[in-house]
Amino acid sequence: MSANAKLKTNINLDKEIYDMSSTQDEIKISLNAIANVVDLEGYANQNHVKEINTKIYIDGKEVSEFSSSKTLSNSKDINITINRNDLKEGNNIVEIVNKSYLRTEFAIDGLIKDLSKKTIQINVKKQKPKDPLQLKDTRKLIKENDFKVEAPFLYYDIPVFQAGQYIIVKLKFKDTIDKIIIEDDIRLEKINEKNYLLIKKIPLETVSSITSIKEAREQTGNYFNIKQSDLGNKINEEYVINFNYYYKDFEYKNKVQYEVYGDILNNFNYQTTFKKDINTILLNEWIKDEKG
Repeated sequence: MSANAKLKTNINLDKEIYDMSSTQDEIKISLNAIANVVDLEGYANQNHVKEINTKIYIDGKEVSEFSSSKTLSNSKDINITINRNDLKEGNNIVEIVNKSYLRTEFAIDGLIKDLSKKTIQINVKKQKPKDPLQLKDTRKLIKENDFKVEAPFLYYDIPVFQAGQYIIVKLKFKDTIDKIIIEDDIRLEKINEKNYLLIKKIPLETVSSITSIKEAREQTGNYFNIKQSDLGNKINEEYVINFNYYYKDFEYKNKVQYEVYGDILNNFNYQTTFKKDINTILLNEWIKDEKG
């Protein structure tokens, strides 16, 4: 006696075309693989199915194996990860194969096989390089007899300036960039192919983001009623300098955040509020390493 069964395999795909963006390192493929026992004869039924074994291959490499018994169907949902390193830039045709085997309780049936194939297309975009910016150092620029820079006070890691002061930002890149795009009120100075300075003067009329002596005086009516605890509290959103740069035809977006604490005309207690020693260095000393 034999079952005279046949095996019918299939691969069901969520989709057949995938796109890998410039920032992706891998892509996930979802599919359902199935092997069905069909055309049983006579008294043969699922209890005579000894084993259905299924193996899934991606471009000839086995990625999954599963089995079942005493059933007429062997099925599984499979998620497969394909790495960028296994693909080439542009269009890739990837072959998925379902190889399945059926054994029944009837030795005369032998090993019953079936195979099915599907292909998917993966469009791989050029990979975006890692951000080339190595250093972003924000200081206060002092214009006296000599140009100097001074480490700013910090409010929860955000540098603090007064309206009327100059902000200077040193940018250091690991490689030559294509260009930098800045806002209209920012001055850009190029040190060399890998190093730049951003300079901005904070307008004197800029509204404080942190309570200064000016705002505290307006709240209390005079200087004599101001308490130290009234100063240095957050009252508005911090300010932002946005800048974009291009490297190997890709755009990168970055920013410098800063707080404003009153203005240079009213804040005689600027240093005592933030309790920080002032560290001043000549501008040329600050950038000498980048000049080469």
